[in-house]
Amino acid sequence: TNYFYRQPEIGPDTAFALNADGLLDEHRRAKAEGIELRPAILGPTSLLLLSKAAPGSPEGFAPIDRLDDLLAVYAELFERLAKQGCKCIQLDEPCFTSDRTESDLGALRRAYTELSRGALRPRILVTGPYGDLGDALPILASTNIEAIGVDLVSEPMSAAELAAVPGLKRKRLYAGVIDGRNVWKAAKGGKLDEYTLFGALTRQDTELVQALLDDLSGRLIEKMEMGGEQWTIINFPAIALEDELYKGKIVRRE
Repeated sequence: TNYFYRQPEIGPDTAFALNADGLLDEHRRAKAEGIELRPAILGPTSLLLLSKAAPGSPEGFAPIDRLDDLLAVYAELFERLAKQGCKCIQLDEPCFTSDRTESDLGALRRAYTELSRGALRPRILVTGPYGDLGDALPILASTNIEAIGVDLVSEPMSAAELAAVPGLKRKRLYAGVIDGRNVWKAAKGGKLDEYTLFGALTRQDTELVQALLDDLSGRLIEKMEMGGEQWTIINFPAIALEDELYKGKIVRRE
């Protein structure tokens, strides 16, 4: 890869403390302007799995051993965001789109079982960007988080396969279904059929399906009131679609 990062060094005595003034201030200013932000941060398990043991750590120590200590800091952030009116926070867990050990998967389960117990917190969205969540998907679905993001470009799954994952029907599903590097190759009508079917398989109050189109411009999801009812508008700015009505949702051309 051409991307580099400074690998955190964590030892048995490393002190964890929240330093989120910048994020909290950005959220506060956006809210004052009537903009609802969804903060996106690295998930706790991937953060520790991407770290390395600090020099002088005892033999056999791994940063993931400090998971419980780190979760307390995440819980503190959740509480402060919730007090500011934050409705949803996104946690990316890229480490779980590759093969993981049973111990790693157990840490993932423990992390989101604990974080989802918080009495004062935003809704939790966990994503597995640019890959297949694999064994991590049913683990996340078994916890009390509210939403899961899946990459259906890297690892296509049918609506029936998704519906067969225990607990997934109770979640809000964010599905990446268009390759941001090849948006012009999308099968237009077929994608709409997928969205409609996914909408039927997820819970009734779920938005149809939010495509994660990082490389596309424009506002993806909008809300509007029409005829006394709330409607969800999904805009696909790079795809030539005719205006269509699908199961009470509007899909329109940008």
